[in-house]
Amino acid sequence: MKNKETDNVLKVAMFGGFSMNYNDVPLAFGRAYRLKYIQLFQLLLLNQAKGIAKDVLLENLYGMQDGANRNNSLNNLIFRLRKHLLELGFAASDDIVLKNGRCFLVMEEEIEVDVLEFQRLVKQANQEKDTQKKADILFQAVELYQGELLPQISTELWVTVESLQCKRQLEEAVKVLGGLLQEDREFHRLRSLYGRLAQIYPLENWQEKEIECLMSMNQHQEACQLYQSTVDLYIEELGVPPTGEYLKRFQAMGKKLSGQSENIRAIQQELQEQKPFSGAYYCCYPSFIDSYRLMSRLMERNGQSIYLMLCTLVDAKGAPLNSHKMVAKKMEWLFEAMGRAMRSGDVYTKYSVCQYLALLLGTNQEDCSIVSSRIDQKYMELSGGGRREVQYYVTSLATIPDEPDKHNFRRNLGTWGGQSAAAAGMKKK
Repeated sequence: MKNKETDNVLKVAMFGGFSMNYNDVPLAFGRAYRLKYIQLFQLLLLNQAKGIAKDVLLENLYGMQDGANRNNSLNNLIFRLRKHLLELGFAASDDIVLKNGRCFLVMEEEIEVDVLEFQRLVKQANQEKDTQKKADILFQAVELYQGELLPQISTELWVTVESLQCKRQLEEAVKVLGGLLQEDREFHRLRSLYGRLAQIYPLENWQEKEIECLMSMNQHQEACQLYQSTVDLYIEELGVPPTGEYLKRFQAMGKKLSGQSENIRAIQQELQEQKPFSGAYYCCYPSFIDSYRLMSRLMERNGQSIYLMLCTLVDAKGAPLNSHKMVAKKMEWLFEAMGRAMRSGDVYTKYSVCQYLALLLGTNQEDCSIVSSRIDQKYMELSGGGRREVQYYVTSLATIPDEPDKHNFRRNLGTWGGQSAAAAGMKKK
């Protein structure tokens, strides 16, 4: 319930985290946001217009706990919430009222909750006939959505239910808004929309929509950079490069980066590297797959020797550094070391959180050993020395994936052997 006669305003944010501002002054909760009486407050805030049935409130807070104990526990929570509101500086008349089996939050202050405003704007947009006004209202609604509802307590069942409902409303709003902005060719606003969603849900393919916007604005270079960073993100988050449906999606995204032009000079300029090149060429994993398959064909045609090398960061026992606290920094050193140590005609990519793949052109097995030694040397220069931390596996592109290893030998942590699973996967069509 609100009293609109007061100038005091309590602003509550629940999207992306829980916070409150009273007359634009932040209110500190410390660790209290996880406590049950704060959940009681949040439920009352979300249901301030019509209140919330007491049995629903008890079910949300205590689940299957014994009825008598639940009532006593609720009374204790109400007492603690009243005390906390007083400590925050709210009026003594603010209260939690039970009426006709429903609980209400009664406060002198005007209350603004981002979730309720989001839902109000979505409803308003659905009723709006003017397309420009509808788009503006929906854009306001989407801007309020700063992330999942109450992520700190997202495992609570009532939070999960509310969060899914809000996300469905968001997706529907974005679908309508995207269509309206597309019709009006407002690609800057559309890119901003998809960019925000990609930040909130980075693994839900919003980057694909963002790339489409960039291509529509002829911002090809930025589109390519986004494509590259998205592939890297999937490797970081999932631990492996995109496969299956994800890989198909990324390859489809890559195809969208080819525009239409009749000026072959302009196309050639766009294809060329923008900076003077030195050292090996780095590309995203989907592009590496294409490079692998092309080089396999060239090798069959001209007989050139090409090797695939897998570089893995390992600990002192030889185990991969999948979750080491320094793995990100060590991968930066390995990235730099490989770029410097390999030749300009070689290609490499990130394969997992602790691995890189490389294609070495015009090499033999002895050359591979020389390359790995150069990488080790550059890596230790960057890391400040110490033990060798990179393990190497190499195989010729001429090796059939399923045939047994024909040669094995070790050099420190380096193991040279037959074709890896990565190579076998790239051979598939």
